[in-house]
Amino acid sequence: MKNKMTLLLAVLLAFSLAGCKDSTHNTEETKKPSDWRNSIEYEGNFYVDSETKLLYALDKGTITLWDNSGNGDVLQVLDYNTAESDAIERLDIKDVNGDGSNDISTIFTENEDGRKYNLWLWNKAEGKYKEINAYRNINNPVVSEDYTTVTGTLDRGIFGVITSVYNFTEQLTVEESSVTIANAEAIAQNISNALSGGAVVSLGEGVATIQSIPCSVYVAEKEDALSAYIAFSSDGTWYIDNGCVGAYRAINDKDGAFEAGVYVDLAGELTDICAQLYGCDVSELTITASNIGTLVALSYDPEGNVIAPDAPQGEETPDGSEAKGFAVSRNGQHLCNILKAGNSSYFCLDPNLSGDNYYHMVSASGETKLVDFTANEYYIQ
Repeated sequence: MKNKMTLLLAVLLAFSLAGCKDSTHNTEETKKPSDWRNSIEYEGNFYVDSETKLLYALDKGTITLWDNSGNGDVLQVLDYNTAESDAIERLDIKDVNGDGSNDISTIFTENEDGRKYNLWLWNKAEGKYKEINAYRNINNPVVSEDYTTVTGTLDRGIFGVITSVYNFTEQLTVEESSVTIANAEAIAQNISNALSGGAVVSLGEGVATIQSIPCSVYVAEKEDALSAYIAFSSDGTWYIDNGCVGAYRAINDKDGAFEAGVYVDLAGELTDICAQLYGCDVSELTITASNIGTLVALSYDPEGNVIAPDAPQGEETPDGSEAKGFAVSRNGQHLCNILKAGNSSYFCLDPNLSGDNYYHMVSASGETKLVDFTANEYYIQ
């Protein structure tokens, strides 16, 4: 009987100890730290590839990313520009460049010309996204079926439809490979018909550099004589140099018709002014930059006597010692010097034109007046 009681107590003790052990394990489970995902606010998650899952939060101008397998630290914040109020709702996550990883895009601008997008490509080596700034230049982008190129189109009305093709590179960039303007020769001919007397156009050799941008050029000829150069840049901006004197003007669309706009450089504007002043054709004139001295305004005391000169006027070089002017030649012979005297006025320094001491002050609109340098307002130092 005694042995049976001893065995019963041993069995009960064993069960009691086993129960205590299980109770201790369950307590440890309930004290496990809470999941960091419960301490952040995020909209959703997506897989970059089969191995990488990201959580994301959206705010105006930012996309915040966390690595689902991480410790809760922010992986990356993507800053983006947009002109559209619903950019957050237009987030798109898909493989854009065909490397097997999902990329991120959202709207940049949207207008009557089409849409442009912000784009980030996944950099697998760094485990982060890389912003592709050049992608924002592509209008209505369409990725090729083999993911190697993206094509953009822009309809500029009378200036043609521009098609730009970009290549995706291994360095996670996009590089422009070609730009074409549909029916460019027909457009150039239409411009010639409107602005250059209908001279027949043909594609010229080489390029023209206009405002530091290389441009393709059409040559307009009439009766075997050069009439105009008509050029266009890769962004579909057209220019005309009537008379082939190296003075290009931008071409505008005025109610569906071509209009010669402002000169793209000062020399072009001065060519017109001199042609009007001397009553000659612009094709006879050549304008070159020349430092011709400092233009100084005179000051007078109450009795009318000249006192110390004021600060030099006009467009000066950085050291203030010389004023930038232009030398004008006519058929290869020096004609006059021109000095800029303000935002829209110039001095034509030619005593043969105006007489001793007197010079023409010319506005950009072509209005002129005589100025006496020695007895009135200005002199060249």
